[in-house]
Amino acid sequence: MIATQKNIKKLIEALEEFKKIDPAMSLPSILTFLYYHDVYNRSGNRSIVEERLNMSGATTSRATLYWSEFKTPRVKGVDMLELIQDPENRRANIVTYNKKGMELLDRLNRALN
Repeated sequence: MIATQKNIKKLIEALEEFKKIDPAMSLPSILTFLYYHDVYNRSGNRSIVEERLNMSGATTSRATLYWSEFKTPRVKGVDMLELIQDPENRRANIVTYNKKGMELLDRLNRALN
């Protein structure tokens, strides 16, 4: 039981890192950020994230753009992911973490250890 309490506290600490970015952040937004780590630097990784979220392409796209430099052309995002056009498939993007995104991953890792 004590180990379980310790793990829950670690999870809370990690989730509080997301709360610092945006207190109203949705679970799909959090999962989107984390899923990209699981499929890092793979062609078509946005499609993989869409499948894992079990949500529409539009929802996945909005959740991804939330983490990019701009959510829409005039609305800033949190600037932690970069979308790079896949040279093999011009309709696809490869999503990668930028420096700020890697720093958040480091904070999450510290919170969970």
